[in-house]
Amino acid sequence: MDSAPSARKITRPRPKGPKQLWVSVIVLWLIVAGTAAYVLIRFRNAGPWIVPDAAKLLPNPVPVTSSSLTAARSLFLDNCAHCHGDRGHGDGPDAALYKPRPASLVQALRAPSITDGEIFWKITAGRRLMPGFKNQLSDEQRWQLVNLLRTFPESPG
Repeated sequence: MDSAPSARKITRPRPKGPKQLWVSVIVLWLIVAGTAAYVLIRFRNAGPWIVPDAAKLLPNPVPVTSSSLTAARSLFLDNCAHCHGDRGHGDGPDAALYKPRPASLVQALRAPSITDGEIFWKITAGRRLMPGFKNQLSDEQRWQLVNLLRTFPESPG
């Protein structure tokens, strides 16, 4: 047997043809578009949560009753507590998964200047990582949640 080393063929890089150039351009475009989409989604609505003036003036048509608060409590536990916590302090079991962390509803919504209409609009529209509940909950259910949020104690416990 001959033990001569095998000759390696030395090749020079071939110039890219039009097809390879287009593939490179498309890949580069996809990377740029993907990065732009990520930045827009990640940082959209990063400023203050602006509520339309008309929404601020909406009166709450749902009276506060023990049965409506019980119904709202069930809705809150099913839809909100995993992020905002059982008492609305932003300390739910999933809260640490999000940046920014979910708001303390007690601090954010108990201010005297916040109207029921503003709270209703925020529940309806959602923002950033919080989904809007317009298509998941009826108007009455969202107003019941507004009433419930007004009952949360200011201090955790």
